[in-house]
Amino acid sequence: MANEAAAGFLYLSGTAIVWLEFIVSDKASDKRSESVDEVISALIGMAKAVGGKTIFSSTVNESLRSRLEKHGFQVADRGVIHLAKII
Repeated sequence: MANEAAAGFLYLSGTAIVWLEFIVSDKASDKRSESVDEVISALIGMAKAVGGKTIFSSTVNESLRSRLEKHGFQVADRGVIHLAKII
């Protein structure tokens, strides 16, 4: 989902868990704040529309963490190391 100053992505897992990630925004835009909120709200709506029951997200950005909390997200863990393997 994207608008004039922000974008974000949903990853579907084939289960009731949806992953919200890679929220980005144009730091130079005077509409940055409302654009990020609009993208988050739209992604939450999309997650509901596809049958999602839980949205998971991960960030080290305190500003984004705070913004997600304003949208109803709860901090579930801290100090986690995420691992990936390219195959």
